[in-house]
Amino acid sequence: MALIQYFRDSRYASLLAGLLFAPCLFLSGTGLPVWVTIEPQAYFVEAVGGDAVQVRTLVRPGHCVELYAPSPRDIAALSQAAAYFRIGVPVEAVITSRLEAREKKLRFLGPAFEGHSDGHDHAHCEICGVGGADPHIWLDPLQMIDYVDTIEEGLGELLPERAAYFKANAEHLKVELEGLHASLEARFRNYSGRVFYINHPSLLHFATRYGLEQRAIEHAGSAPAAKRMALLIKEARKLGVGAVLTQREFGRSSAAVMAGALEVPMLEVNILGRDYFSNMRGLANALERSFTND
Repeated sequence: MALIQYFRDSRYASLLAGLLFAPCLFLSGTGLPVWVTIEPQAYFVEAVGGDAVQVRTLVRPGHCVELYAPSPRDIAALSQAAAYFRIGVPVEAVITSRLEAREKKLRFLGPAFEGHSDGHDHAHCEICGVGGADPHIWLDPLQMIDYVDTIEEGLGELLPERAAYFKANAEHLKVELEGLHASLEARFRNYSGRVFYINHPSLLHFATRYGLEQRAIEHAGSAPAAKRMALLIKEARKLGVGAVLTQREFGRSSAAVMAGALEVPMLEVNILGRDYFSNMRGLANALERSFTND
């Protein structure tokens, strides 16, 4: 009964997601059960897989990806999947270690997490790029072109009879990503070297790609001490920062203090929503606003 309920839930969730976020695709409800870690991945896998896949997301909206712990129910549902697409975050190391050996039919695709996941604080530091690679690769459109190839190849191996279909969808998606990159590159060309402040250091890949500098308010996953906060405010005031960025998955009290001291707005960015291109445009808008202090 649990398995029947799983397929029933997946069918309606996948159909709804397809109607809301990818209207050009039709999901039949009989596709291959595939899991991903975060919503942006779901967008990409659905865009490439179309009606051949049913995609479920491990980390629900509003939850912290860095510190998410899979429940026994998650593990049970995952054991019924055909494939799991990784993006390189700590929780995936836990899933891989629990399921890879015993669930031989479950394919793990995409980059594995590089670091340690044996502790709360340590894992938090790892994902922020301290002592390990920053895994927020989805915030760089050019890196996501390579990830689209990973999706296409993985699905093609699982369903070789649909390989041409996956390739066509992937090529269309890569053209969209190239267009997004070109527009962002042109938009931030005149802001090269500009500094922005955010409560959690999630935007390193975006900043590196477009010549910006990220400065995080928190340090190693914790709110800054009073002395550090005073220094951050002094720096930001000198730079003429026009807004402070935040993510809702992390504490915003320090960002609110900083924004209040600078008398600038606090702007929330959504980098974990399923509507990838809309999220990226919203991020660009917030960053550009933070570079102006009228």
